[in-house]
Amino acid sequence: MKNKRKEEEEKIKNFDLLASDWDQKIPEKSIKYADQLIKRLNITDEHSLLDVAAGTGIIFSRLQCFDIYLQRYVAVDISNNMLKELKAKYPNAESFCADFEDEFSMNYWFDFVIIFDSIPHFNNFDMVFLNAYKNLKNNGKFIIVHARTRHELKEHHKRIGYVGKIDPIPSDDKLIELSNKYQFRNVCIEDEDYFCYIGEK
Repeated sequence: MKNKRKEEEEKIKNFDLLASDWDQKIPEKSIKYADQLIKRLNITDEHSLLDVAAGTGIIFSRLQCFDIYLQRYVAVDISNNMLKELKAKYPNAESFCADFEDEFSMNYWFDFVIIFDSIPHFNNFDMVFLNAYKNLKNNGKFIIVHARTRHELKEHHKRIGYVGKIDPIPSDDKLIELSNKYQFRNVCIEDEDYFCYIGEK
């Protein structure tokens, strides 16, 4: 337990240090797939969205570019500095510094719960799926997207010398098992140009 806490503290410290330069390092590919996702989900002003591991707000920034002003948008991140960067750009954005691998509830139900470009930073997928389910409206969608495919992520981690304890993106079998366990239906998993999981409550 102490080791887990220490790992979490290190992770938060690392993200806090990276926050001020984060926007400059967002790849064009990520912006492209964020835009595609917004169009694909047909997100409009009528919707609400919980942006998990939101960082400095790539999803929020792309929504603004499309002149989409949601009924409610909430950014969640473990790094307070990341959220400070988001709030500096978008003072009206609602944000919470919290760990989505701990019990998390807004006492509000969203149309979409999205984890964009961040799934490799999670380990406890049971809590991630449970929290997504608890914070979604009926028929709401849980979406995990990464601008790199599974193969590309593994290659990237090799290049930077990072060795994780688990696969950066869970296997299809694992995602289907979690979807069944937490009652997500109409599941769609794609891993060609980029990675995309969509499950419906």
